[in-house]
Amino acid sequence: MLSAAGTILNIKRAEKFLFMSSTYERCCVGCGSSDEVARLDRCPICSRYFCADCAYRASGRRFCSDNCARTYNYGDPEDDDKDLDYDD
Repeated sequence: MLSAAGTILNIKRAEKFLFMSSTYERCCVGCGSSDEVARLDRCPICSRYFCADCAYRASGRRFCSDNCARTYNYGDPEDDDKDLDYDD
């Protein structure tokens, strides 16, 4: 069901409209620049926003931190736990 711009229509109660909050502003996690000042990208691991100047580049991709780049390339350290049922 279509609604006016900036509103979400509650389908169960068609007579009531829920308005979206406009107080959320995207900011770079490194320098704090807003999306009005710089182009912000979203980190594929943690979904935080970062600008091109604060980006951590690894293996042809951009991340918000070196920790996210390591997690993307090598997996979560918890994934490397020993499997007690596996016989070597």
